[in-house]
Amino acid sequence: MRILLTNDDGYDAPGLRALHKAVAALPGVSIEIIAPSVVQSGKGHTVSDQFRFWRTGVEGMGRVLVVDGSPPDCVRAGIVLPGLGRPDWVISGINRGSNLGVDIYNSGTVAAAREAGILGIPALAVSYLVKSSLPDDWERASREAAAVIAALILPQAPC
Repeated sequence: MRILLTNDDGYDAPGLRALHKAVAALPGVSIEIIAPSVVQSGKGHTVSDQFRFWRTGVEGMGRVLVVDGSPPDCVRAGIVLPGLGRPDWVISGINRGSNLGVDIYNSGTVAAAREAGILGIPALAVSYLVKSSLPDDWERASREAAAVIAALILPQAPC
């Protein structure tokens, strides 16, 4: 199963590393990471008619395709650029901060998943509730995301 990972916090965000760790632990998946060059939080479903891209290495994730554009641009890049091919799933996140209620209209994390849906690709947006009284726990976020993602996208054994 081919999975495209993206986010709205930029290609070097700790949430993207946590998401990569969660998905890499799943059986039978190949991962392509395509993420914005800079933070795109709150940009919603902005799309560009042109965008630049390049590959770079990111510790813990390997090669990442970096897009000078929005999260929906990252999803479109994953479909139109030669050699990538259409993913089976798009998973966006892990966003640092919840995307609840009207937040979903402005969220770049959700917009990436929505772009995939518009293009007929199943997608998930994953967010992480931040509390000022607690430190970020990306290990926990990764474990919990892995469990939810596995339950939603892996084929289930018949009962």
